[in-house]
Amino acid sequence: MLRIVKTFWKIASSRIIFSKPKKTKTVVWGVPKYAKKILKQKKFNLKKIEFIEIWGESYNFYILLKCFSKLKFSLLDYSNEYIAYVNPKIILSFLDNYKTFYKIKKNLLQKKIIIQNSWRCNEFKFFEKNIENSSNKVDYIFVQNINIKKKYQEISRSKVITVGSFLSNSIKIKTAQKKIDVLYISTFRDIEKKNLVINKNIFLKDYIDSEAKLIGNIHNICKLNNKILHILPSQKLGNQQIENEFYEKILGNQKTFKIIKRKNFNYKFPYKIVDTAKIVVGIDSTLLYEAFGRGIKTIFCDIRPKNKFLEKARHFAWPKKYPKQGFFWLNKNDPEIINKVFLNVWKIKNEKWKSIFKKYNQNLMIYDKNNSQFIKLIQEI
Repeated sequence: MLRIVKTFWKIASSRIIFSKPKKTKTVVWGVPKYAKKILKQKKFNLKKIEFIEIWGESYNFYILLKCFSKLKFSLLDYSNEYIAYVNPKIILSFLDNYKTFYKIKKNLLQKKIIIQNSWRCNEFKFFEKNIENSSNKVDYIFVQNINIKKKYQEISRSKVITVGSFLSNSIKIKTAQKKIDVLYISTFRDIEKKNLVINKNIFLKDYIDSEAKLIGNIHNICKLNNKILHILPSQKLGNQQIENEFYEKILGNQKTFKIIKRKNFNYKFPYKIVDTAKIVVGIDSTLLYEAFGRGIKTIFCDIRPKNKFLEKARHFAWPKKYPKQGFFWLNKNDPEIINKVFLNVWKIKNEKWKSIFKKYNQNLMIYDKNNSQFIKLIQEI
């Protein structure tokens, strides 16, 4: 009963669309802010695509009536009714970690396609169980590297294709002059949620404290080597003032660092910034892996607190197992170690870095310019 009440409250707070859905060849399930922009960029006619919004942005009145007449109130019920009515050839989603999509019903003529949205680990045990059955299976999953491909193959019967980051692939790599010495990719999270449990005795506060220590160490190393540190804040624009204050409190009001100002959501902006950096450094954000995939010198600092479970479930290059420290990655929040890795990457010639990129990119992040494999598959279907 409580779930039904919550469902009605969510619907009452949403925009209601009274026209029936269009009969189209393509349905996109879940609509991240960048999805429509990228599809339009790839010459998809948005007027011929039905978008099923799943976060309460809108509901279709006709589909709701069909659900309520059958006493069905879940998102899965709504999605199944919507897709059954539209009867598309392609059911596409960018939300690879939403189990509901794997359960959506389809017929034998329809193809379900998922695009990996972000860097994944097994912190929430997503890869421990089979997530689909043969009748509703996802036909194709586009993923970021060969190791995560194996993980998706273990839990699904899908054809898994390695393409890298769909978002990064959509944006041309700029080879213009590098203007930023060192760019730090922030993974800041809301301090008010610091008591949120990550796993057992590890809290969000521990993650925040480890990042605070890391940014202090990186800032000192930049000063030591006469480099200006730039910080790219996280995407949560509502937290940007809090995030700026977080870094200013740690680093002081000095001229040795700069916090880059984000504007309204612009999915191209972060890639334009990383392309102008000589070195990109961070912990484990998707953008950090994408920067590596774009050929930029990158340093991974795997310094978050861990217990036995997190040692296995969340680490640099997961699920690939590398030594705890390498030429461009480290796992200790130690100034001497960070400085050593920093100098490794800073001094290496571009041609030598290209050979390192070729050695590791299949395991970290591939780059498929303009998502050629995805476009080819869509055209074939």
